Amino acid sequence: MTPRQFEVFQLLGKGMSTRQIAGRMAVTEHTVKAHTAKILEVLGLESRLQAGLAALMYESAWRTTVSATSQNANTERAN
Repeated sequence: MTPRQFEVFQLLGKGMSTRQIAGRMAVTEHTVKAHTAKILEVLGLESRLQAGLAALMYESAWRTTVSATSQNANTERAN
């Protein structure tokens, strides 16, 4: 997934519409639709809803990992 596709992926996770994403990224709606189609293909998904849910799951997993890493670093410093 390209950085721009990943940006669309994240915005789908925020529940944004194609028009909202296009405005936010300063691209056409056609470009957003093309990125969305590629995201669906790469992830083996069938809908924007599935992509949005996948983005939410990704963000949740990322935050959990970052939090755990941060806690481990703080524990190591304390020892």
